[in-house]
Amino acid sequence: IFDLDTNAGSTDSQVISIHQSRITAIAFTPSGTEIVIAAADGTAFVRPIDGVGKPIPLGSHPFAIWSLTFDEHGRRMVGGSWDGTTRIWDTASWAVVQSQKGHDESVASVIIGKEGMVSAGLGGRLQFWPAQLRDTKLTGMITGPAEPVWIAVYSPDGRRLFLGGRGGRFEMWDVKESKLLFA
Repeated sequence: IFDLDTNAGSTDSQVISIHQSRITAIAFTPSGTEIVIAAADGTAFVRPIDGVGKPIPLGSHPFAIWSLTFDEHGRRMVGGSWDGTTRIWDTASWAVVQSQKGHDESVASVIIGKEGMVSAGLGGRLQFWPAQLRDTKLTGMITGPAEPVWIAVYSPDGRRLFLGGRGGRFEMWDVKESKLLFA
């Protein structure tokens, strides 16, 4: 990631490095002033995009974080990990407020919508948590085909959930009714 200087003739630029490991997930904070970077070696940092100040380490994790997302208010950030764990950070302190291993396989996608949070696993399962993200108990699960889910996306109104994955998996769900609309 480069911070390019627009002054003609300037060679100043900044490269953000994370221990030579592959970057596996990245997300801008809702304010747009910081970026969260996660790497395959389990490291994750919050870094000011202007390069001023030190990166904030989010602790070392035993496995790569594959997906990062923020709630609509920017108070919580959620990450899905290679080991099937979903973690929630409080963005005021960057402390982990919840960590739960809910999948047997990697969590490929995590999303937060008006109705709650969904984590999508490569084993084909999706898990659902309530919107306030304070309860460690999931409130539902979609088990569908055993094909991996690579992406899960809420519609803008939060009432529909789209799933896509390997083997042509393509599903649209009504979240409130817990009903498959089409596949």
